[in-house]
Amino acid sequence: MVIHNVWIFTKKSGISLYHKKYGSVEVDESLFSGFLSSINTLAESEFDQKGVESIKMGDYKFLYDHFCGVLFTVAVDPEDTESEIKEMLAKARTKFFNQFAEEPWENYLKDLAKSGQVEHFNQYQNTLDEVVFEYKQKKAEETNNKKRLIDFYRLLINKFFLKVLAFSEVLDEDFQTPLSNVVNDLVKNNAILKSITISEEGLSFEAVDSNKIEINELRTYLHEILDGLINTGYNLMGTKPVNKIIGQLGSMVAKKLTDIKNLEICHQVLQIVLKSGGS
Repeated sequence: MVIHNVWIFTKKSGISLYHKKYGSVEVDESLFSGFLSSINTLAESEFDQKGVESIKMGDYKFLYDHFCGVLFTVAVDPEDTESEIKEMLAKARTKFFNQFAEEPWENYLKDLAKSGQVEHFNQYQNTLDEVVFEYKQKKAEETNNKKRLIDFYRLLINKFFLKVLAFSEVLDEDFQTPLSNVVNDLVKNNAILKSITISEEGLSFEAVDSNKIEINELRTYLHEILDGLINTGYNLMGTKPVNKIIGQLGSMVAKKLTDIKNLEICHQVLQIVLKSGGS
């Protein structure tokens, strides 16, 4: 979740209009703008594309946005979500052209290639800082919500998991294996959630790097894990024991209503609670 640098430069000539360093990438502004412009031009001319949208170089990923002969490029960490970065770039581009709307861009870029006078674009600094700050603030809030989401579902999942294991001990049956299989089948195609570990003490999410998964995807998977465990519990134990456990989950849910609303999981939680009434 790190924005290292933002470059704004002309598409054809690669002249740097504005550059701001936010992170650790140390580069020569003018040389690198020309380099990024050349990559975009190569993609357009040699590969019959509209231009580069993203490219990974070493430990960084570069994303592009362009309009009216001007390219906007940002250097971020490889694991950062492209859709969110592109949304930020689009906002930065809109604000840039709003701020410098008086420039006759088509003719201006031709004159600029000769004059190289770009100092007045330094006025864009505060505007760009606001856009980047809003993005970082949004990401920080999202990171916190992901943690709360995991904590909430971990509480419900492990409550159910351990109750079923306790029931299996009474019956002298192995319920841990089928429960574990359900979880492993659900997350096997997700590189991030495959790191969930399962033991007789429940599910551990300690190794899950929530920064590498979008919150909607995380929300969906966590619900599917709990729902899958409950459905498997019905198959293993029958209706009454599982409904009793769900009733206990309902009591826990009642204490977390504010979190449920803020995390936008009202519908999902309601589905779980209503299972005991519909089964």
